[in-house]
Amino acid sequence: MRLFETMRPEGAICQLTYVSRATPSLTPRGLQAISLVAQRNNEQNHVSGVLIECAGEFFQILEGPEAAVVETFARINKDPRHTDVTLLRQRLSDERSFSHWLMGCFAFRPEDLPDGFFFGKTRRGPGLRSDALERTEDMLRTFHEENAAAGLARSFQPLETA
Repeated sequence: MRLFETMRPEGAICQLTYVSRATPSLTPRGLQAISLVAQRNNEQNHVSGVLIECAGEFFQILEGPEAAVVETFARINKDPRHTDVTLLRQRLSDERSFSHWLMGCFAFRPEDLPDGFFFGKTRRGPGLRSDALERTEDMLRTFHEENAAAGLARSFQPLETA
């Protein structure tokens, strides 16, 4: 399955963003297991990215060589721990946005999301703006840069979901 049918600049990074809904049986320990397996697989496949869980919904950005990202997304799409997988965006980039994270994995409570943050039905702020996806990706890039500067970037960083 090819996600891009256009010319690809040599060395371009494939970025893929999707949302999904966790199955009711997925526990915080299960989320941590997903993160650890993803980190191991992503290191082998030169994939990086971020996974956010909030109120049973996932928002994930994968990035890396196109073939590896496509293969990773195909595996994710078949994973029974979530449903309603919806591809939001696929694009090429000159550089990675999450180069310090094999897979940053974070859990938030809805009230802890910043205004304008969007994925699935979980969003903060006054309605869904047309630029919500771009704003959310920008927030995550900023969060990545701040954590990378603090030396936290490569490890699993669960946030308490109370």
